Amino acid sequence: MTTIDMSPEYLTGGLYWLGEVTRLAGISTDISRRFVRSYKGRRGLWGGGEQRTGRYYYATFRNLMELRYVNAFHIAGVSWQRICRTAEYSRERFGTDYPFSRRRFQTDGAEIFSDTNDGLEQISRYGQMAFSQIIGPELYEPLDYVDDAPVRWYPAEEWGLADIGQGVMVDPLRSAGAPVTSELYIPTETLYSKFKAEENDADRVARWYEIPKRTVLGAVAFEEELAKRAARFTT
Repeated sequence: MTTIDMSPEYLTGGLYWLGEVTRLAGISTDISRRFVRSYKGRRGLWGGGEQRTGRYYYATFRNLMELRYVNAFHIAGVSWQRICRTAEYSRERFGTDYPFSRRRFQTDGAEIFSDTNDGLEQISRYGQMAFSQIIGPELYEPLDYVDDAPVRWYPAEEWGLADIGQGVMVDPLRSAGAPVTSELYIPTETLYSKFKAEENDADRVARWYEIPKRTVLGAVAFEEELAKRAARFTT
Protein backbone atom coordinates (compact mmCIF):
# COMPACT_ATOMS: atom_id res chain seq x y z
CA MET A 1 0.00 0.00 0.00
CA THR A 2 1.31 3.46 -0.93
CA THR A 3 1.44 6.06 1.79
CA ILE A 4 1.32 9.85 1.57
CA ASP A 5 3.71 12.09 3.44
CA MET A 6 1.52 13.62 6.13
CA SER A 7 2.90 17.15 6.07
CA PRO A 8 1.25 19.77 8.34
CA GLU A 9 -0.31 21.39 5.27
CA TYR A 10 -1.90 18.12 4.20
CA LEU A 11 -3.20 17.34 7.66
CA THR A 12 -4.96 20.70 7.89
CA GLY A 13 -6.07 20.96 4.27
CA GLY A 14 -7.60 19.22 1.30
CA LEU A 15 -5.91 16.94 -1.16
CA TYR A 16 -6.80 17.05 -4.84
CA TRP A 17 -5.70 14.65 -7.54
CA LEU A 18 -4.90 16.34 -10.83
CA GLY A 19 -8.22 15.30 -12.34
CA GLU A 20 -10.00 17.11 -9.51
CA VAL A 21 -7.82 20.18 -10.09
CA THR A 22 -8.96 20.15 -13.72
CA ARG A 23 -12.61 19.98 -12.75
CA LEU A 24 -12.52 22.56 -9.99
CA ALA A 25 -10.05 25.14 -11.27
CA GLY A 26 -10.50 24.65 -15.01
CA ILE A 27 -6.81 23.92 -15.46
CA SER A 28 -5.52 21.22 -17.78
CA THR A 29 -3.80 18.26 -16.18
CA ASP A 30 -0.66 19.17 -18.13
CA ILE A 31 -0.42 22.59 -16.43
CA SER A 32 -1.30 21.32 -12.97
CA ARG A 33 1.19 18.47 -13.31
CA ARG A 34 3.91 20.91 -14.38
CA PHE A 35 3.12 23.06 -11.35
CA VAL A 36 3.29 20.34 -8.68
CA ARG A 37 6.11 18.41 -10.37
CA SER A 38 8.41 21.16 -11.64
CA TYR A 39 7.52 24.63 -10.47
CA LYS A 40 6.65 23.53 -6.97
CA GLY A 41 8.91 20.52 -6.74
CA ARG A 42 12.22 20.69 -8.57
CA ARG A 43 12.58 24.49 -8.46
CA GLY A 44 10.95 24.84 -5.08
CA LEU A 45 9.24 28.17 -5.74
CA TRP A 46 6.14 27.10 -3.84
CA GLY A 47 7.72 25.37 -0.88
CA GLY A 48 9.69 22.59 -2.55
CA GLY A 49 9.25 18.86 -2.58
CA GLU A 50 7.31 16.79 -5.07
CA GLN A 51 3.74 16.08 -4.07
CA ARG A 52 2.85 12.60 -5.17
CA THR A 53 1.95 9.17 -3.94
CA GLY A 54 3.54 6.56 -6.16
CA ARG A 55 3.26 7.98 -9.66
CA TYR A 56 0.19 10.08 -8.94
CA TYR A 57 0.65 13.79 -8.25
CA TYR A 58 -1.67 15.78 -6.01
CA ALA A 59 -2.28 19.41 -5.02
CA THR A 60 -3.25 20.92 -1.68
CA PHE A 61 -5.84 23.65 -1.19
CA ARG A 62 -3.15 26.35 -1.20
CA ASN A 63 -1.72 24.86 -4.40
CA LEU A 64 -5.18 24.94 -5.93
CA MET A 65 -5.66 28.60 -5.05
CA GLU A 66 -2.20 29.52 -6.38
CA LEU A 67 -2.80 27.63 -9.61
CA ARG A 68 -5.83 29.79 -10.44
CA TYR A 69 -3.51 32.80 -10.73
CA VAL A 70 -0.68 30.95 -12.45
CA ASN A 71 -3.19 29.75 -15.04
CA ALA A 72 -4.50 33.29 -15.58
CA PHE A 73 -0.95 34.45 -16.37
CA HIS A 74 -0.41 31.46 -18.66
CA ILE A 75 -3.63 32.08 -20.61
CA ALA A 76 -2.63 35.74 -21.07
CA GLY A 77 0.60 34.64 -22.73
CA VAL A 78 3.03 35.21 -19.88
CA SER A 79 5.97 32.85 -20.26
CA TRP A 80 6.65 30.16 -17.66
CA GLN A 81 10.07 31.71 -17.14
CA ARG A 82 8.55 35.06 -16.25
CA ILE A 83 5.93 33.45 -14.01
CA CYS A 84 8.67 31.64 -12.10
CA ARG A 85 10.82 34.75 -11.89
CA THR A 86 7.90 36.74 -10.55
CA ALA A 87 6.98 34.01 -8.09
CA GLU A 88 10.51 33.88 -6.74
CA TYR A 89 10.65 37.66 -6.32
CA SER A 90 7.17 37.82 -4.79
CA ARG A 91 7.89 34.97 -2.44
CA GLU A 92 10.69 36.98 -0.86
CA ARG A 93 8.71 40.21 -0.89
CA PHE A 94 5.61 38.79 0.79
CA GLY A 95 7.38 36.17 2.91
CA THR A 96 5.21 33.28 1.70
CA ASP A 97 5.47 30.22 -0.53
CA TYR A 98 2.15 31.20 -2.14
CA PRO A 99 2.49 34.85 -3.19
CA PHE A 100 -0.06 35.07 -6.02
CA SER A 101 -3.07 33.98 -3.97
CA ARG A 102 -2.43 36.44 -1.15
CA ARG A 103 -4.95 39.26 -1.16
CA ARG A 104 -2.16 41.83 -1.07
CA PHE A 105 -0.90 40.69 -4.47
CA GLN A 106 -4.03 42.15 -6.06
CA THR A 107 -2.76 45.66 -5.36
CA ASP A 108 1.01 45.13 -5.32
CA GLY A 109 1.23 42.76 -8.26
CA ALA A 110 1.07 45.43 -10.96
CA GLU A 111 4.00 47.22 -9.38
CA ILE A 112 5.96 43.97 -9.21
CA PHE A 113 5.42 43.21 -12.88
CA SER A 114 6.44 46.72 -13.82
CA ASP A 115 9.63 46.71 -11.75
CA THR A 116 12.21 46.46 -14.52
CA ASN A 117 15.01 47.13 -12.01
CA ASP A 118 14.48 43.57 -10.79
CA GLY A 119 14.41 42.16 -14.28
CA LEU A 120 10.63 41.78 -14.39
CA GLU A 121 9.28 43.02 -17.71
CA GLN A 122 6.01 44.87 -17.93
CA ILE A 123 3.25 42.40 -18.54
CA SER A 124 1.47 44.72 -20.98
CA ARG A 125 4.33 44.77 -23.50
CA TYR A 126 4.14 43.13 -26.92
CA GLY A 127 0.37 43.38 -27.07
CA GLN A 128 -0.26 41.32 -23.95
CA MET A 129 -3.11 42.09 -21.60
CA ALA A 130 -2.69 44.63 -18.82
CA PHE A 131 -2.11 43.24 -15.35
CA SER A 132 -5.52 44.40 -14.10
CA GLN A 133 -7.18 42.44 -16.93
CA ILE A 134 -5.39 39.24 -15.95
CA ILE A 135 -5.65 39.39 -12.17
CA GLY A 136 -9.01 41.04 -11.74
CA PRO A 137 -11.34 41.09 -8.74
CA GLU A 138 -13.19 37.99 -9.96
CA LEU A 139 -10.24 35.86 -8.81
CA TYR A 140 -10.28 37.36 -5.31
CA GLU A 141 -13.93 38.06 -4.58
CA PRO A 142 -15.17 34.43 -4.30
CA LEU A 143 -12.72 33.77 -1.46
CA ASP A 144 -12.75 34.18 2.31
CA TYR A 145 -9.44 35.33 3.78
CA VAL A 146 -7.77 35.11 7.16
CA ASP A 147 -4.58 37.14 7.64
CA ASP A 148 -4.38 37.85 3.89
CA ALA A 149 -4.41 34.14 2.99
CA PRO A 150 -7.34 32.30 1.32
CA VAL A 151 -9.11 29.82 3.58
CA ARG A 152 -12.39 29.19 1.73
CA TRP A 153 -13.47 29.29 -1.91
CA TYR A 154 -16.91 29.62 -3.52
CA PRO A 155 -16.33 28.21 -7.03
CA ALA A 156 -19.94 28.49 -8.22
CA GLU A 157 -19.81 32.22 -7.53
CA GLU A 158 -16.60 32.47 -9.55
CA TRP A 159 -18.16 30.58 -12.44
CA GLY A 160 -21.12 32.94 -12.55
CA LEU A 161 -23.70 30.37 -11.43
CA ALA A 162 -26.02 32.92 -9.81
CA ASP A 163 -28.57 30.35 -8.62
CA ILE A 164 -25.90 28.62 -6.53
CA GLY A 165 -23.65 31.50 -5.52
CA GLN A 166 -22.18 30.87 -2.07
CA GLY A 167 -24.38 27.83 -1.58
CA VAL A 168 -21.40 25.59 -2.39
CA MET A 169 -17.94 26.07 -0.92
CA VAL A 170 -14.53 24.44 -0.88
CA ASP A 171 -13.07 24.52 2.60
CA PRO A 172 -9.92 22.45 3.30
CA LEU A 173 -11.20 21.79 6.83
CA ARG A 174 -14.51 20.34 5.62
CA SER A 175 -14.78 16.86 4.07
CA ALA A 176 -11.07 16.84 3.17
CA GLY A 177 -11.56 19.84 0.91
CA ALA A 178 -14.31 18.35 -1.27
CA PRO A 179 -17.05 20.76 -2.43
CA VAL A 180 -19.78 20.92 0.22
CA THR A 181 -23.02 22.79 0.71
CA SER A 182 -22.71 25.90 2.84
CA GLU A 183 -25.65 24.53 4.80
CA LEU A 184 -24.72 21.51 6.98
CA TYR A 185 -21.53 20.96 4.91
CA ILE A 186 -22.85 17.99 2.93
CA PRO A 187 -20.60 16.96 0.00
CA THR A 188 -22.25 17.93 -3.27
CA GLU A 189 -21.23 14.59 -4.74
CA THR A 190 -23.19 12.81 -2.00
CA LEU A 191 -26.35 14.79 -2.72
CA TYR A 192 -25.94 14.30 -6.45
CA SER A 193 -25.55 10.52 -6.06
CA LYS A 194 -28.62 10.37 -3.82
CA PHE A 195 -30.56 12.52 -6.31
CA LYS A 196 -29.79 10.07 -9.15
CA ALA A 197 -30.55 7.06 -6.93
CA GLU A 198 -33.95 8.58 -6.09
CA GLU A 199 -34.78 9.02 -9.80
CA ASN A 200 -34.13 12.78 -9.75
CA ASP A 201 -36.59 13.42 -6.95
CA ALA A 202 -35.16 16.50 -5.21
CA ASP A 203 -38.04 16.67 -2.73
CA ARG A 204 -37.31 13.17 -1.47
CA VAL A 205 -33.61 13.90 -1.07
CA ALA A 206 -34.38 17.13 0.76
CA ARG A 207 -36.62 15.30 3.22
CA TRP A 208 -33.97 12.60 3.71
CA TYR A 209 -31.29 15.13 4.70
CA GLU A 210 -33.72 17.64 6.23
CA ILE A 211 -32.49 20.45 4.03
CA PRO A 212 -34.23 22.86 1.63
CA LYS A 213 -34.94 21.59 -1.86
CA ARG A 214 -32.93 24.48 -3.31
CA THR A 215 -29.84 23.12 -1.55
CA VAL A 216 -30.27 19.78 -3.31
CA LEU A 217 -30.84 21.40 -6.69
CA GLY A 218 -27.82 23.64 -6.17
CA ALA A 219 -25.61 20.63 -5.44
CA VAL A 220 -26.93 18.86 -8.53
CA ALA A 221 -26.32 21.87 -10.76
CA PHE A 222 -22.84 22.23 -9.32
CA GLU A 223 -21.91 18.60 -10.00
CA GLU A 224 -23.30 18.83 -13.53
CA GLU A 225 -21.15 21.90 -14.15
CA LEU A 226 -18.12 20.03 -12.81
CA ALA A 227 -18.72 17.27 -15.36
CA LYS A 228 -18.89 19.82 -18.17
CA ARG A 229 -15.68 21.45 -17.03
CA ALA A 230 -13.87 18.12 -16.86
CA ALA A 231 -14.79 17.41 -20.47
CA ARG A 232 -13.82 20.93 -21.55
CA PHE A 233 -10.41 21.18 -19.90
CA THR A 234 -9.04 17.64 -19.94
CA THR A 235 -6.13 17.34 -22.34
